[in-house]
Amino acid sequence: MNTRNTCYQNKLKGTRTDKWDWQHHKQDFLAITSRKARCEFESMQIAQQKLSLTRELEQATSDYQASLNQSTLIWDPDGSGEKPV
Repeated sequence: MNTRNTCYQNKLKGTRTDKWDWQHHKQDFLAITSRKARCEFESMQIAQQKLSLTRELEQATSDYQASLNQSTLIWDPDGSGEKPV
């Protein structure tokens, strides 16, 4: 009997090695699934932080634009500080 047939027969019998392999693959799958979920959660946290920063930037830009609109620029060609006549 060749080795290939023996391995196939052992799989049909459900040997201890096959059960260990199945458990090992199940643990690998669960570890990968856990890592994927953790990465997705961290990605969502980063996206939320980006949205928060965008809102803060919009508010800062709005405040800056409002302060610019309240100020008046006067051209003083000679630098004397006096109003032109």
